[in-house]
Amino acid sequence: TTPRAHHHQQLKSIMSAVRLSDSERAYIADGVAQGIRNDGRGAAEHRPLRVALGCVPQACGSAECIVQGAGATRSTRAVCAIRADIAQPSALRPGCGLVSVRVDASGVVSGRDWVGGGKDGENLGATYAKVLERVILGVDGDGPAVAGASGDGMMSSVSSSVTSTAAIDLESLCIQPGKACWLLAVDVVAASDRGSMIDAMSIAVRAALADAKIPKVTIGAVGDDAGDEVGELEVDDDPDACSRIDVSRLGVVVTTSKIGRHGVIDATEDEEACAESTMSVAVDREGLICGEFSSGVEGLDRGTATAMRTLARKVGVELIEKMDAYLATAMANTQGRVNGDEDEDEDDEDDEDARVMVVPLPELDE
Repeated sequence: TTPRAHHHQQLKSIMSAVRLSDSERAYIADGVAQGIRNDGRGAAEHRPLRVALGCVPQACGSAECIVQGAGATRSTRAVCAIRADIAQPSALRPGCGLVSVRVDASGVVSGRDWVGGGKDGENLGATYAKVLERVILGVDGDGPAVAGASGDGMMSSVSSSVTSTAAIDLESLCIQPGKACWLLAVDVVAASDRGSMIDAMSIAVRAALADAKIPKVTIGAVGDDAGDEVGELEVDDDPDACSRIDVSRLGVVVTTSKIGRHGVIDATEDEEACAESTMSVAVDREGLICGEFSSGVEGLDRGTATAMRTLARKVGVELIEKMDAYLATAMANTQGRVNGDEDEDEDDEDDEDARVMVVPLPELDE
């Protein structure tokens, strides 16, 4: 870490510590204890979510997730863009494609230390990238992404029910075993952090992968004396010939923060500053845990950890159900445009609305 980055980290730590007075912290904690948070939500309620596909036209797939706070400046925003490049498969898995994750968190600094991570943008981005990579691939190096798989301390102890297989079909990304495959470069930008940043990024990644279009590749013939050489690869740029990535098994991250004796979902920036500890759980559509990550200085007892895990699983399943319904409609709308099924004079706003998901608060409907 450079002296400038170290100074920036220390400054942010001081600002985070003094931003809330003791009375403000007590007010937030008392509201959580009574089941009424300072923004009116209950413990298990998410802030309104907005997910939009195709926000980066140059990418083969992209999505933006906004966790809406009280005003645009109080919202958490993450953008994900997918790039598909042809690469050589790993020698350990010659019949599978590759996935790399990079997170740019230079524009935000967390007010809390992740176990094994840091507060400055570079360390925080690397930590977020490892979390998202584990959610997608379910592995760390050559071993499963479960407790004890690595020495960085970022993964907390989890039960044997945690899944460790890849959440997307890596074999479908193979072009020629041992010779060529698709490398999915998942680039995520943490544009604004007002609480639950890793949750927003996981939603953006899931939506962007669903939006990704993988070109069809044809392998040209080679001569008899070509040995192990790969034939010429011909990439078909016809959008109608592209394939999609199945994200049905890919989970989302739901973070529960412990404030006092209670856990809350989707903590705001102020609530995160009051939290003694947090548990971020990656949950799939079946409610199975596919990753668990923790931060904070206070350890969780077994009962509290179980309650927080159960709450995260419930919220995660409900969120994925809404996402899958939205993605099905958005993909059908995209296919309709490719096939020319839509009227040319149809209002473009209707087309845009079909590619945007908005999940409001339950209390908004009177």
